[in-house]
Amino acid sequence: MVLILGARKLLKLIKYCRIIDLMFMHTTYNTNIGLRSAVVIAALGLGGLFGEVAAKNVVVLSAGDNTPVESAVITMYDAQRDSVGSVVSDINGVSTVTPQSRYVHAEHDLYVPHLFTLTDGEATDTLRLKKATEIEELVVQGSTMTEKGVCRSYIIPRDNMRRYINVFQSLNEIPNLVVLPNNEIFYQGKGGVKLLLNGIDSSITEIRALDKDDISKVEVYSTAPARYMVEGYNSVVDIITKSSLVGGNASISINQAPYPLWGDNSAAIFYNYKRSRFSAIYSNENSHGIPSKDIQSDFLDYEFDGVKYYKHRQGIEENSDYDTNNLTLGYMLSDPESYTYSVKLSGGMTRDSENNLQRVVSQSNPTPYDARNLLSTSTDNIALSNYFEKKLGEGSKNGLLVSNLVLQRANSSYFSGYKEFEAGMSAPTIDETSQYAIQFSKIVGTVLYYMPRQKWGNMSFNIYDSFAYSRYREATVQTSQRVNTLGMWAQYYNYFGKFICVVVAGAENQYTYASVNAGKENLWHPTISANLYYDPSPRIRLSASYSYSNRAPSIAQLSTTYQWIDTKLIFHGNPGLNSYSLNNLDLKANYSHKYLNFSVGVGYMNNPGYICENFQEGPDYMLQTIINLDKYQELSGNFSMTVKPLGSTIWTIFARVGGGLLKGSSPTYDWTGYRFQMQASTSVNLDKWSFSANYQFPGKVVEGQLIRPRTEDWSISGYYRPKENLSVGLSIKCPFGKGWKESERTVEESPVQMRNESEVRYMANLVRLQFEWNVSFGKNQKRPQQLFDSTSNENGILHK
Repeated sequence: MVLILGARKLLKLIKYCRIIDLMFMHTTYNTNIGLRSAVVIAALGLGGLFGEVAAKNVVVLSAGDNTPVESAVITMYDAQRDSVGSVVSDINGVSTVTPQSRYVHAEHDLYVPHLFTLTDGEATDTLRLKKATEIEELVVQGSTMTEKGVCRSYIIPRDNMRRYINVFQSLNEIPNLVVLPNNEIFYQGKGGVKLLLNGIDSSITEIRALDKDDISKVEVYSTAPARYMVEGYNSVVDIITKSSLVGGNASISINQAPYPLWGDNSAAIFYNYKRSRFSAIYSNENSHGIPSKDIQSDFLDYEFDGVKYYKHRQGIEENSDYDTNNLTLGYMLSDPESYTYSVKLSGGMTRDSENNLQRVVSQSNPTPYDARNLLSTSTDNIALSNYFEKKLGEGSKNGLLVSNLVLQRANSSYFSGYKEFEAGMSAPTIDETSQYAIQFSKIVGTVLYYMPRQKWGNMSFNIYDSFAYSRYREATVQTSQRVNTLGMWAQYYNYFGKFICVVVAGAENQYTYASVNAGKENLWHPTISANLYYDPSPRIRLSASYSYSNRAPSIAQLSTTYQWIDTKLIFHGNPGLNSYSLNNLDLKANYSHKYLNFSVGVGYMNNPGYICENFQEGPDYMLQTIINLDKYQELSGNFSMTVKPLGSTIWTIFARVGGGLLKGSSPTYDWTGYRFQMQASTSVNLDKWSFSANYQFPGKVVEGQLIRPRTEDWSISGYYRPKENLSVGLSIKCPFGKGWKESERTVEESPVQMRNESEVRYMANLVRLQFEWNVSFGKNQKRPQQLFDSTSNENGILHK
């Protein structure tokens, strides 16, 4: 009887093998998988006949009512998220996966696609799918997501990614992460997003040049890890590429207006060979205005010794030129099971010049006369960064060690000149210049150790040191500054039911020496950050955070070089500046839904001793200088929302609103200011076409005692993709507008009223040509595809 039952079971399993082989006759992936499936399943059948056989590589797909899911495409991934094959579930929902499979992605037309993690040690994994009609608009709009506390890991489906012009723009598939067409990036309504590639510092230019086929997953940290938190970042986005890649890709991106020259362009090449990855990335930004359509005006009003002084300079024309070029060469050596080493050498040059012609009136000469305002700056920089990551023990069972060493050198020069030509005078009646150069060198080293996961939580430790040397030189004065920052911290992370706790505590020593006053500062201060998250449901997250840190003045702020501004108004720095502390408290709520994502938050900032410009009356003139304030506080709020009317990112509407109330206090006067910002955009991403429109409301920004009314700005753009990795398009800035206006002024309480206005008329109807092209070479371009449907005839043969 046992032999008869065993034989029947074997015949039934062989029938399943025949069905699977027929399925794979209609795929383009691997015709040998069917034979291997037969061998494995036959072995399982014989196991029922002759004894126990290990059967770890079987998965069973079923719906919520235990109905088997037939003809589902299952893509298998190893521990590094590399695809290792594809199979199809049989009439009983059974599939055989390869031994190295750790994750499987199941996809079927009638069910919601999902990524599953296989259970270690189980003979069979039963995986349950939700019908498309049963899903409650839950998580990731077509992306698969796994939750790891403050880090969420997403796999962006390849079909969704191809609707975007590059990898960077495809990050819009991730809830609460918004990338605007101008490459601004926000997460949960806030900027300050750090970009990483495989855990290593990266840039927008590098991310947008990646090949879409190389992307394994995207990890998003809602709270930046401590090493980036101390640098001021709010969140981190880490793009993970597949391991063991071969071949490479080249990319070019052009976003250029031909007249006037105004653009942002880049080119990159990547090549993978065995465990090595080589890269070269070049970027260029340029802006060359039209003199008659580029106007800079300045207005100055103040009182000294009972006399009212004013100087109003109305712009006539401006010649402005800006160019920056950067090149980064990179090499990475990686063994996914052991270590990663990366080295990058980068260099850049920036040149910026302005030549303004203005019409002037003043209290001493109300008859209009001409003035010329000159400004020229240049910067050359070079940096070498080294990153090393080592897994300690098999599978990092003893922890993870990370080290980073960065060397940086920069040289900058500054020249400003001002000439006034009163009526009837050929030579300038006023000819003032200011010229200086700064040399800057810096070395930063950090070592981190991440302990293996414990029942009581996760711990990591870091020690870092940063040494910077600056030298400020002008014709007769030379000033130097040395700043050494030594710090250490520990981070604790753990779950408590629906609560997640992340705490960072450490100490930092800051040693500063400036030759300008032979002054030294040697202070220890704590570095603290605490974040608490509460997840009442999968769609909702509430959080509260507090941070404390310290900042030191820069060498330029310590300089005592006198710069002439007006008859009785002089500017110079302050060698007596001290470091100041920053205290930040934030409360936030986030909601994710198929049709709607939104974030709302409030924050309170208290920075006693904040460094800010200040005006004060001296014996011979009014002085504009820099001081440590008595009080600097801000209460702020922000709200961001993404609406998806179709329930997907094919059409999205994004809006972001932020505001704040600020109070500052100096020894001479107090002031109150506010800021308000609003941005909105909408985009449509189809298979061949993409369209977007953006609008910025003319709000206000307060920084220190300066108020910057934001310009009203809008633009539209459209792309056409004749091929997936080739896009051509146009964008128009300020269509049907008259130009772009920007301004800056002091608060009303200031004894000196300064106002600057810039009107850039060539921005109206500015047309930019856009081109994106990404080509791969030396790669296997085949991907598993479902080339059949679930219909069948009476013989059970599947048809295309």
